[in-house]
Amino acid sequence: MMNLNVIAIDLAKNNYQVCKIGQDRQVIYNKEVSRQKLLQLLASEKQSLVAMESFGGTHYWARKAKEAGNMV
Repeated sequence: MMNLNVIAIDLAKNNYQVCKIGQDRQVIYNKEVSRQKLLQLLASEKQSLVAMESFGGTHYWARKAKEAGNMV
């Protein structure tokens, strides 16, 4: 498997729970972010593997993560 950070996103309506796990499998952060902050976070992170639950907005967020250079 590729050595990437993993960003796990728990999708919701307005605020999202985001957990980043490093290559050494240690939690880097686990925080709640707004919709706008999530867009900024995806754009500012180095290439990561983004994992999300299946939800009505999953495809939207997958496209945004891919546009920012991440794998989904």
